This record gives sequence, C-alpha cells and structure tokens, in this order.
Amino acid sequence: MTIVIPQVRVDFRRYLALSLRYSFRRKPLMAVLLVPWLTFMWSAGALLTGPTSVIDVLKQNPLGMLFMLFFLLLPVLLVWGTWQQYQASSLLLNPADYVLNATGVSVRGPAMNTDLMWPAFTRADQFGSWLLLQASEQSAFFLDLQRIAPPATPADVLELVKSGGVSVH
Repeated sequence: MTIVIPQVRVDFRRYLALSLRYSFRRKPLMAVLLVPWLTFMWSAGALLTGPTSVIDVLKQNPLGMLFMLFFLLLPVLLVWGTWQQYQASSLLLNPADYVLNATGVSVRGPAMNTDLMWPAFTRADQFGSWLLLQASEQSAFFLDLQRIAPPATPADVLELVKSGGVSVH
C-alpha cells in the first residue's frame, strides 16, 4: 500500500506546541521546571497586589529579584530558542509531500528530496492529528494525518509505520 500525505507544512505555533508536548513526554522530569516558574508567578501576583512594593523587595532581597526576573524571562527564552530552531529548518518552512510505502518514506519538496528506509527511523510519536517520525534524537519529520490522500486513513498510516518496525507512542 502506498499512502500520500501532500503539502505538509508546520506553522510556528504548531511546531512550538508539538515540541513542548514531545519534550514533556520524552523527559517528564522537565515538568519540574514548571514549579519554580509557577512559584514566581504566585510571588509576582502577591507582590503586585500586596502591601510590599517592588522597590522594597529589591532593597531587601536583590538576589531574589534577580531570580524572579530570570523566571519571568524563562518562557521568553524557551520560545526564542524554539523560534531559532524553526527558522533554521528549511524543511519546516516549506511544504513537503510524504509518500509512505512498505519500504519506507519519500520526502519531496523544495527543501528536501530523499528516500528513507524504515530502519532509519528510531520511533514515532502521535500527538492528535500529527505524527512525528524520529530519524534521530534531534530530528523528526512532521506528518499531518489530516492531509492524507483518500482512500487511506490515519489508521492505515499507523499500521504501515508499525509494520516497518517503528514503535509508535
């Protein structure tokens, strides 16, 4: 069976959401990073609505303010780093056609024309209507399962990927 997924393009917002979901799935301990950030948000709310002013806190605890500033900027730094990754990948910036068959995946587009056999993929992760085919720890192909050309279905894609020896999570 040959399955075609035409004109797949990932916009930045989708890429950011999928990257974060992938990171938290693969490394659940990253969720620990949310604890200091949520603590900061609670502290900032208390600071802005409480009897103590920002100037008072700065005078009493300059190191604490430095930490608060860092945790305020942490999401900005995370999004900026992800934006840099997105801009560096010509495959993400341009639409690509994916053709899946019993031997592997063909990627056709302005940024890449290649054929990869199934053993080249280490794993696949499904997030809603998106399937990330991992070629390495640092690279993945983003397949939009809503764009599958009929008569194939997302279930057919998952079955084909599994039959190629790639574990789907």
